[in-house]
Amino acid sequence: VKENGTLIEVFTTDSVPYQIYQSEGNWLNIEFPGGRINRTKIAAVTSPAVIKIDAFQFPNSAQLSIQLRRSFSKYRHGYKSDPRRLQIAIEDASFAPDSAVTSLTRIGPDDKLDVIVIDAGHGGNEYGAIGRKWKTREKDITLEIARELAKLLRKDDKFKVVMTRTKDEAVPLNKRAKIANDARADLFVSIHCNASPKKTAHGFEVFYLAPAKNDSARAVAQAENAPFLVDDPNLKAEAQDDLSAILNDMIQTEFLAESADLASMADMEMRKSLSIKSRGVDHAGFVVLNRVYMPSILVETAVISNTDEEKLLRDKNFRRQAAEAIYSAIKRFQAKYEGK
Repeated sequence: VKENGTLIEVFTTDSVPYQIYQSEGNWLNIEFPGGRINRTKIAAVTSPAVIKIDAFQFPNSAQLSIQLRRSFSKYRHGYKSDPRRLQIAIEDASFAPDSAVTSLTRIGPDDKLDVIVIDAGHGGNEYGAIGRKWKTREKDITLEIARELAKLLRKDDKFKVVMTRTKDEAVPLNKRAKIANDARADLFVSIHCNASPKKTAHGFEVFYLAPAKNDSARAVAQAENAPFLVDDPNLKAEAQDDLSAILNDMIQTEFLAESADLASMADMEMRKSLSIKSRGVDHAGFVVLNRVYMPSILVETAVISNTDEEKLLRDKNFRRQAAEAIYSAIKRFQAKYEGK
C-alpha cells in the first residue's frame, strides 16, 4: 500500500502478453494467454488492501485474480525489469496506509515492538545438518549467526533480546516456546541451515508457519522437526495431525499475515546482502514455530550440504551479512507495525 494507492507486482520469467479486466466483487483479473502459472509461488495475503488471491491454470492461458477490499477505477500497468515483473498501480487514495492501518493485528502486550527472541537451531547432542566437505555442524553455525544478530539488536537501544540458547546445549521444544512466551516477546526468529540430498541444491530460504504447500517445504519441515519428535514422543502424534488443528490450538493464526510479512521482509533484505540466490518465501508445519504466540519465522541461511555454501557459512563475514539482513528486516517490521 502506497500513500496514493496500492502497487501490485507479478513476477514473470519474461515480458509475456497479458490482459487486465475487472469483475464484480472488486476483482482485478490478469490473464496471460499461452502462459503457465506456478501456484506454489503465490505469496500469502499480507496487504490490508487485499482480501484474497486466486490462481488458475487453463489449457491455453493462466489467470491471476486479486480481490481488493474496495472498488477502484483508475490504474496503470506495465512491465519493469531487474527483476522482470508486471506492475499494476491503483491510483486511489482510499487505499492509503491511514485508511488501512486499522486492519493490522495488535502485536505484543504494549504499543512497543521491541522484545525479540532469537532461536539458534539445534545444539548439544543434536548437531543438525552436517557439511559434506568440512563436516561443519549446523548447531555451531546457527549459534554464531544468532550471537551476531543479538549483538546488532542490543547495539540498537530500541530492542530487548532474549536467546533460547547462548551456548552449545540442547534446548527442548517446550522450553524454547516457554522462553519466548514468558518473555511476552513481539517476534520469534529461528535460525537454521538447510540441507539436501542433492549436492547442487543452494540458496537461502525463509519460512513461516502454515500448512506446507509443496513437497520441498514439507521435506524441510520434516528435517527440522525430527529432533523434537524423538525427544518428545507426545509431539509425534501432534505433528502428524492436520496442521489446521494445531493452528486452532494456539494464537498463531492471529499472526499468520504478520509472520508472512516478516518472512517477505527477511527474504528481501537477504537478497540485497547475500551473494547466494533466494529460494523464496515458503510455509510449512515447523514444530518450533507452532507453540509461540507471536509473529515468527524460520530462516534457512544457506544449504550446508552444498560445498560452496558450507564454505560461506564458515566465513564470519557471510555470517555477519546474514545477521545484518535479518536485523534490517526486523527494523522494517518494527517501523510498519509498532504502535498499530
